[in-house]
Amino acid sequence: MWKIIGLCLIFLLSSNIYSQNKERFQYVKIGNMEGTLDAQDFDLIGGKIRYMQLLEEFEKKFSKIKNGYPDYYRDYDLYDSFSLKLIAKLIPKRSVPVESKRKYDFFDIPINTKIFKVYYNINTKKIDGIIETSSSIIE
Repeated sequence: MWKIIGLCLIFLLSSNIYSQNKERFQYVKIGNMEGTLDAQDFDLIGGKIRYMQLLEEFEKKFSKIKNGYPDYYRDYDLYDSFSLKLIAKLIPKRSVPVESKRKYDFFDIPINTKIFKVYYNINTKKIDGIIETSSSIIE
């Protein structure tokens, strides 16, 4: 009985220590646009260098639409369904509190804030669509 309890405690403590060692979200600035990205997505695309090249390509194409929405922070995420897509959530800079800006935590925004989701198809190199949504909607 004590062996089982001991093994459970060792497993729980080791997983807690390991999970706190890695920083999952990283701050990124491409040109004048700043945002965050999920570091675990590097493996999906082939490394950090390839991921940063992809973000530069996206921002270059996206800058043609309303000047690239310069008053918004970005939250980049890769989504793998039928084809690999980059999803950029655009969060208004005016809605993010000052404390959250210092920590690069752009998710602490009021519930009724309008955010945009931009879908970028990596294979075709085209922006599939821009969807207006809210931070309170769970998709």
